[in-house]
Amino acid sequence: MAIQFDKDLWNRLLRRTKKTAAGAAEAAKTGAAIMGQKAEESLACAKLRSTIRELKGEIDRELRAAGELVYATHKGNPSDSDALQAILERVDALNQDLSDAERELKIFKGTLFCDVCGAENAAINAYCQECGQPLRKR
Repeated sequence: MAIQFDKDLWNRLLRRTKKTAAGAAEAAKTGAAIMGQKAEESLACAKLRSTIRELKGEIDRELRAAGELVYATHKGNPSDSDALQAILERVDALNQDLSDAERELKIFKGTLFCDVCGAENAAINAYCQECGQPLRKR
C-alpha cells in the first residue's frame, strides 16, 4: 500500500508551523525584553541600597565629629562654632539625600506617593488614604 502525498495538507502544515514558530519567536523576544527591564530595575534598586548605606555611614561619621566638638567644649577646650555649624549643615543635606534615596527605592518597590499631599500609599490604592485625591501610577 502506497502512501499518497497530499500537497494541500503539506502546505497547511507548513503554514501552521511557520505561524507557530513566529509566535514562539515573538514570545521569546517579549520575554527577553521583560527580563532585561527587570534586570535594570534590580540593578537600580541595588545601587539605591548601596547609596543609602553610604549616606547612613557618612551621617554617622559627621555626627561623631560633631559630638567630639561638643565634648571637647564640655572638657574645657572650646570648639569653633562655625565648624560645628558646617558639620550640622552637612548632616542636614545628607539626611535630605537619604530621604530622597529611600523614597526613590520605595517607588521602585511599588509604593505610591500622593501628588497633592505627599502621603505614602500602598500600590493597590487608587486614591490617597490621607486626602482622597486620585493617585497616579508611575
